[in-house]
Amino acid sequence: MRFNLKVPFAEKEAAKKLGARWDAARKIWYVVNQDDMQPVSKWSPTAHDDSEVGPIPQRKAAVMRSESTG
Repeated sequence: MRFNLKVPFAEKEAAKKLGARWDAARKIWYVVNQDDMQPVSKWSPTAHDDSEVGPIPQRKAAVMRSESTG
């Protein structure tokens, strides 16, 4: 599963060493299928952050789709 991260530019090398990758199209750092998220948890988006950098829960995504169609 992909998990997006908010990595400051000054910390990009540290993130790369922990397995983070840069998505140039979306301009965001991410990790994929990482069993232990603790090393990258400091770059996890916060709950009050309104930018879409984390995974969208399936239930919320389903509600959003139904609202947009009717």
